Amino acid sequence: MQLVAKKYCNGCSACYSVCPKNAISMRFDKEGFLYPEINQNCINCGLCTKICPANKKKAGSLFEKEYFAAVNNSDTERLSGSSGGIFCLIAKAVLEKGGVIFGASFTEDFSVCHKKATDIESLESLKTSKYVQSQLNDCFKQVLIELEKGTLVLFTGTPCQVAGLNAFLQKDYQNLIVQDLICHGAPSPKIWQNYLAKLQKKYNSGIEYVNFRDKVNGWKNYRLTIKFKNGKIYSVPHSLDGFMNLFLQNRILRPSCHNCTFKGDNRRSDITLGDFWGGYLKKSAKEFNDNKGCSLIIVNSIKGKNLIDNLKNIKIKHVDGKKALKGNPSYFKKALLNPFRKISL
Repeated sequence: MQLVAKKYCNGCSACYSVCPKNAISMRFDKEGFLYPEINQNCINCGLCTKICPANKKKAGSLFEKEYFAAVNNSDTERLSGSSGGIFCLIAKAVLEKGGVIFGASFTEDFSVCHKKATDIESLESLKTSKYVQSQLNDCFKQVLIELEKGTLVLFTGTPCQVAGLNAFLQKDYQNLIVQDLICHGAPSPKIWQNYLAKLQKKYNSGIEYVNFRDKVNGWKNYRLTIKFKNGKIYSVPHSLDGFMNLFLQNRILRPSCHNCTFKGDNRRSDITLGDFWGGYLKKSAKEFNDNKGCSLIIVNSIKGKNLIDNLKNIKIKHVDGKKALKGNPSYFKKALLNPFRKISL
């Protein structure tokens, strides 16, 4: 049995997480993406199909979205983040209330998996962009356990992962805040690991550190920087790196990224974060345009508004949403299918 056409499956793991008989496993296909596989324990209850976010449409919302340009007042946190350092402020606000954070983190081999952060130290690994699809494993089940205990939870992920979590939970929790991002697409974990293996062979060393958005030469000219255990460093402008080129040219993205149904206002998040790209930043918020990074915040709900309104150590300004989003076509548009995709994967 196939839950949904493969081109629409985003690998969110909601079906795996909700199955009452553990009849679903997430398996890598030949391109390196996870898909659900049903085994003999299946009792045909239909719950997996019922909650699949690819089969759902978001209910309408009466909340009028708000748009902001924003930066973290701490240059250290801002420069270590991908944009304006706003995720760090949101996460710290949740931790200060006794909450927990679930987000994407590198593992020992620099694969990407979601994990839980319960303090400032463990939060560190969730910061910065990871341009690889994250494995969720039992993350949704862990979120549910925390919610049922009454813990305040912040879950951050791609729009499809957020949709998967909400579908799995099957009800709204007032102690859950979900934050997604303006997503270009999800690259293949297999291609990423192959790429790292070639670099490790070239530099004759294991990897110690990866930063997809190193701002050493400024936010607008960010670099991919990889530090090796032998002290050597690979650091190049993102436009000159092989993996980043494959990613930005849509040659290694998950098939569902080319058929994404979570663009525009069809989001399940309380807050959407992205880079504030485009000429409008220079005109509307010159004080943010210093090449250290600026975030675009889109508030999608009352919960999101309450959190953003009470953030500390932030410089923030209302902006016109239509003009701000002109610099972020990925907010509206799904990734175009590159004719060379099959060659790359």
